Amino acid sequence: MRGQRSITIIGYGSQGCAWAHNLRDRGYEVNLVLPDSSRSHARALTDGFITTALSDSLPQSHLYALLIPDEHQSSFLQNYQQQLPAGATLLFADGYSVVFDQPKLRSDIDVLLLAPRCIGPKLRESHRRDLPVTFVLAVWQNVSGQVWRQLAKLAHDLGGTKSKLLHSTFKECAVANLFSEQVLLCGGLPGLAAETCQQMIERGIHPQLAIVSCFHELKLMTEMIAEFGVDGMFKRISPIARLGGARARRFLFDQGFIKKMHKLYDDIEDGSFDLFVKSQLGTNAQTKDASL
Repeated sequence: MRGQRSITIIGYGSQGCAWAHNLRDRGYEVNLVLPDSSRSHARALTDGFITTALSDSLPQSHLYALLIPDEHQSSFLQNYQQQLPAGATLLFADGYSVVFDQPKLRSDIDVLLLAPRCIGPKLRESHRRDLPVTFVLAVWQNVSGQVWRQLAKLAHDLGGTKSKLLHSTFKECAVANLFSEQVLLCGGLPGLAAETCQQMIERGIHPQLAIVSCFHELKLMTEMIAEFGVDGMFKRISPIARLGGARARRFLFDQGFIKKMHKLYDDIEDGSFDLFVKSQLGTNAQTKDASL
């Protein structure tokens, strides 16, 4: 078996690409495993990586990072995890499939979560410029007894010397991801921005001005919130903006809205959302997807 500095990455999408480049920069021997029909084969070869097709045996490594989409992970584990050597470490970048699919994982491997709180291109940029990246760390199985130290080292190798580490659990990370995506990041925020822009245009505001007001300035506000927090953001805006914002929040976020947020959270936690996902994507997604 190859040494501790060898890693096999399954998938070469946004995260897989960043992980592969960053860890290679740190001296790891990186092997890529891709579905036979994956469109990423050519890009990976151009980037100088060795690729293995899923139809072949998995490369022998100490570390395996499963970075294909969540809906394909259980199928991969069912078909291929027996090829992992005893004592190997299986890494996830999100807890969704482990928590909600409950795959039967081998008892002789470490199963860990190393979740960068940014998209792949941002992770790559942060590594190259030594900018801080927050990682969520969690443990599902600790066979070796040394997983926390291993996770910390991997986070710093992957994200750089300024990486920030947040200890959590697989379930907490999965629920937090889903709830923030649905209510804020991929649901509420883009939906509210689009509806606001549309209403401005319908009321006679010039479309270009509406776009600048709703989308371009949104970046400025979110950057302030990220750096200073919500209270710090309000301290830095004009009194009229602060008063108008507070009045609108009281009007829009009434008890009906709060109840809907609670319902979304409950649906995530009790598995109802996972059932919805499976009804839309299928219960047995296959790892042969060409987009991986």
